[in-house]
Amino acid sequence: MNITKNGDFKMKANPKIIYQIMVQTRIGIVTGAASILHKAACIATRYAACRRQFATIKGSDDERKLLDYQLHMDTLAPNLSNAVVLQLVMSDVADLESQSQKEVANNSF
Repeated sequence: MNITKNGDFKMKANPKIIYQIMVQTRIGIVTGAASILHKAACIATRYAACRRQFATIKGSDDERKLLDYQLHMDTLAPNLSNAVVLQLVMSDVADLESQSQKEVANNSF
């Protein structure tokens, strides 16, 4: 890329290759976010499965697990499902991007 003294912008590289780099960066960001969301949702679900709170089970001294509460499940389930879906979609998008990268390498884009 080059900027003249007049402020004109001239691109030396092929814009398709620059676009390819931008797509790779965005794929990396979303893939990383999906991975972190998945880890966080798994940790929260494991914690909710082990953590007991409030002795509200009738006829028992045991406390209820956090997963027994509907509100807790309503909070955890969408995050866990979003993480799984994001990882599956990003896997397919990464495959398409890999195919596109091969076409750029072969100069057939």
